Amino acid sequence: MKKPETRDIVSAMRHIFATHDLPMMVVSDNGRKLCPAEMEDYLQENGMEHRRVTPYWPRGNGEVERQNRTLLKAIRTTSVEKRDWKQELDNSLLNFRNTPHGGSPTELLKGRTLRTKLPHLEVQPEKIERQR
Repeated sequence: MKKPETRDIVSAMRHIFATHDLPMMVVSDNGRKLCPAEMEDYLQENGMEHRRVTPYWPRGNGEVERQNRTLLKAIRTTSVEKRDWKQELDNSLLNFRNTPHGGSPTELLKGRTLRTKLPHLEVQPEKIERQR
């Protein structure tokens, strides 16, 4: 969204939550578009807690800032190499979501890992039992 208004944000949240389920909590900064009554009403109607963090507070949003830095680096690299940044962003997100790190978004949302071209070991439970 280039210039989102509160109603646009609520509409996007409705679409995302219709696909992935309602979260228990929404975390945001204290942005003026994320605090109006319309947003609070939507969150309250759906039983979601709205937790606000202080912008640029490292302990509050360090992981997000680090992820953004990684994504911006990938976008800059594609620009220098004259490749499509949108396609590279999709590739970066796919790789991130498939990297084992104790609860990737895909594993948490879908209960499985995504299929990728990356090589991996497939463990078959019956072979483990036979070896014992």
